[in-house]
Amino acid sequence: MMGWSRLAGESMFVRRLAPQEDKVDLTLVRAEDLEPLARHFGALLGGVHRRGATRIPKRPWTDEDRIELVHRAVALAGAHEAMYLAYCDLSRPK
Repeated sequence: MMGWSRLAGESMFVRRLAPQEDKVDLTLVRAEDLEPLARHFGALLGGVHRRGATRIPKRPWTDEDRIELVHRAVALAGAHEAMYLAYCDLSRPK
């Protein structure tokens, strides 16, 4: 249930989520708590990526870098959802 893939020439570790893994139901989170929760999750994820970095960037990210990162994250999330739905379609009983 683990593997690797390439995205834009970069090697990526991937794994299938287990059904028992905790998931966050954002419909149960109050609207005013969504941004702080997203910042918290982002900090956790950023820490994980930082620990896995093979080289340190020479300069901090600019505002433009952050905007581009968000755009790429949205595109990646869309591709992930599309692939998951395609997998579900292919693996359902006919």
